[in-house]
Amino acid sequence: MKHLLSFLLMCLSTWAVAQITEVRINEVDPDQPFADTQEFIELFGAPNQPLDGLILVFITGASDDSYDVYDLAGQSTDENGFFVLGSPDVPNVDMLLNPVNNGSIQNGPDAIILYEDLAADWPLGTLAISDGVVDAIVYGTNDAEDVGLITLLAPGQTQLDDSSNSTTSFSRVPDGGNPSDLASYIIQAPTPGFTNQPNCSGGQVILNSGILEQCVDSTYQPIGVTTNSVFGSAYVYVLTDTAGLVLESNDVGLFDLNTYSQGTFLIWGASFNGTLETGALDAGAVLDSASASECFSLSTNVISILRQDCLATGCDAGVVTLDNGLAYISYCQADAPGTLTFEHTIAGTANQYRYFLTNANDQIYQEIAGTTFNVNNLPLGEYHLYGVSYFGNLQPLTIQPGDIIFDVLADGGCAAVSENYIDIRNLDCVPESGCTRVIISEYVEGLGTNKALELYNATPFPVDLADYDLF
Repeated sequence: MKHLLSFLLMCLSTWAVAQITEVRINEVDPDQPFADTQEFIELFGAPNQPLDGLILVFITGASDDSYDVYDLAGQSTDENGFFVLGSPDVPNVDMLLNPVNNGSIQNGPDAIILYEDLAADWPLGTLAISDGVVDAIVYGTNDAEDVGLITLLAPGQTQLDDSSNSTTSFSRVPDGGNPSDLASYIIQAPTPGFTNQPNCSGGQVILNSGILEQCVDSTYQPIGVTTNSVFGSAYVYVLTDTAGLVLESNDVGLFDLNTYSQGTFLIWGASFNGTLETGALDAGAVLDSASASECFSLSTNVISILRQDCLATGCDAGVVTLDNGLAYISYCQADAPGTLTFEHTIAGTANQYRYFLTNANDQIYQEIAGTTFNVNNLPLGEYHLYGVSYFGNLQPLTIQPGDIIFDVLADGGCAAVSENYIDIRNLDCVPESGCTRVIISEYVEGLGTNKALELYNATPFPVDLADYDLF
């Protein structure tokens, strides 16, 4: 009988340990507008779960050590599994934060760690460690990422971030989840002591296909979008102007903008339960005023499409030159000049520009990244360096090696090739010392003024004789 009792006590102890290690930091609200009087941390676990053996440690990102600690001995979750440590004004608070001017929870970049440990082992100024961590959150309010805390507590993840003085909180959705999983948090209105899972949530709209910068004189495939929202019984996508007036809506996430003129257009997502208010999404309605019989929630982001008038000069690619102003260079392969730097003048309005090197037949040899190119490994021959001005993106199938440069196309409207090219000649010759570009090819010594001197330019390019002197 004694052995059976010991076995049962051991099982109960193991079960209790397993239960407390499944408690999670479920919601954190560290910052509010003006004075921080609504700060709180919400834990979530099994209903009526004792929290003995757990402590909450607040870590400052300034030095990655503790600035406050709370012993949860004697506390427990409620009948729904929630426990709230917060300011006196927070609804459903179970335990009060230590009163400090301007709030008790730092705004970030900081961390809050739920340890299975003793509070006595955490005097202020103790460096954060990974041993004994039950759960952790690393957060900020428009702050740079604290690489040290992320590496220690949530390696490979991204620090949570919210705007400063916000009216929202970091909330796990759904409640609970895996330990130190920062990706499980969303930013939404605070719900201390209640589930974070909303009846409906607009989530985010995500671009599937389509061009976001368009020319009104070109035709495009529809913009395709989807959402990551998993809440709500229905979801609708809405196209608006920048004033938030509805232009059209549908539940498939496809919008053909070819009939719209110039301007900026926004695609929203909306989750709802019940029935939409009559006329809520009719053309001309104010999207912010839309509602449904049970709940209505807009996406936390929008997808913006710019339609503009790409004039005939919109894709004028201008003139390309080397940085010395010339549009030609020749050299012996054994004496290659190394890196060439080039530039362009442009009169058009296109917002994209790229350079391409072609052979003498204007077939693409390679694309050049940036405005420099090292010619030392270039094979013998004649090459042309062109500039290309365009809107949107160049179509990949038109810029492959061997394609004619003048056939390049862009999916954002026009694409134009520069008026000229930089002529690059890599010659099979032997470099000589001195002025090898120009030689004295003939001398005539006649009577009186019948005298002449002939100069010969051995290169395929004009030579500026200002660089030469005769003695």
